[in-house]
Amino acid sequence: MPSTIIEKILARASGKKTVSPGDKVWANVDLVTMRDFGGPNVILKYKEEFGDAPVFDPNKVAITFDLHIPPRQIKEANNQKICREFVEEKGIHLFDINNGIGQHTLLEHGMVKPYDVIIGTDSHMNLLGVAEAFSTGVGITDIVAAMRYGKLWYRVPETVKINISGKPKEFVTPKDIILHLVGELGTDG
Repeated sequence: MPSTIIEKILARASGKKTVSPGDKVWANVDLVTMRDFGGPNVILKYKEEFGDAPVFDPNKVAITFDLHIPPRQIKEANNQKICREFVEEKGIHLFDINNGIGQHTLLEHGMVKPYDVIIGTDSHMNLLGVAEAFSTGVGITDIVAAMRYGKLWYRVPETVKINISGKPKEFVTPKDIILHLVGELGTDG
């Protein structure tokens, strides 16, 4: 059976010829990204775990400011300051408050390429699939490890084929359909 695009991406990123659903692989990460909202927690954890150690590749780590722009509270301004200082220390990319929404900014600036493996602190990371990349939101621990080592382990996902037929009732939108499907399948698919 032919491989899915996710299987092809994870095979490439893990240096394997092929992978199958259920396989666990160590995949090289092409981009690690965080936002002004979760970034400071990632940075503090990184420093706690690795001190002043460099990130695996400064060209493959980015921070986007797209949530608290402009900052409305002192805490938000301080969080952006923490991010800016980390950018300066590590030589990583910063897409500042004038760049727009994080994932869109990454696309517009050529940070995302087909077959890339991308992780970020945002639950909307899968939007980058539009560029034929595998992108997912992960927690602080995974972001920190990937920033240092440039790798993350994945379980190759199974693929579910869904056929939808017929004509929707009046006022039923695509969002209604996907929410119904998620309700049927559950959040784990």
